[in-house]
Amino acid sequence: ENRRGISGGQRKRVNIGMELMQNPKILFLDEPTSGLDSTTTVELLQYLHKYASTGLNISLVIHQPRFECLEYLDNTVLLKPTPEGGRAVFVGNMKEAVKHFRHVGLPCPDRVNPTDFFLDIMSDKAARTKDGLTIEEHWQKIAPEVAKKRAEAAAKEAEALKISDKNKFSRSRRA
Repeated sequence: ENRRGISGGQRKRVNIGMELMQNPKILFLDEPTSGLDSTTTVELLQYLHKYASTGLNISLVIHQPRFECLEYLDNTVLLKPTPEGGRAVFVGNMKEAVKHFRHVGLPCPDRVNPTDFFLDIMSDKAARTKDGLTIEEHWQKIAPEVAKKRAEAAAKEAEALKISDKNKFSRSRRA
């Protein structure tokens, strides 16, 4: 009798489903796409993105995603390998990352997957910005200002939502 078990990809999806059944507030996934084919990877990320839109915070580590996967990653941290473990060279969404590296003098070539390009420049010890800084030195220099701008934008968005919710409440009370 030849019995076949489930594949690694099926096991991975079942494990993620079991975690989601617990209704977590935060879900940490370590390489949920490793071992999956590219179509299944995109499907999994589409599902996780849809689930995240319900308010669940999902944090995952993913290596070398294909181009289509990028649209399902809202916020990305690019870490350059270092002897200490890793150093951030960018935090934000992928579209911003492409613009950021172009702005600092490291444009992604046409028809190249941005994730491959980022891996290339992060592994290139000679890669320098137009200011002559390494990419991690550049990020350390600008990170406080970037964080301040994002915090201000988030505060404005929160205030706009509060006003919007208040208006909805006052309209519903009049009805």
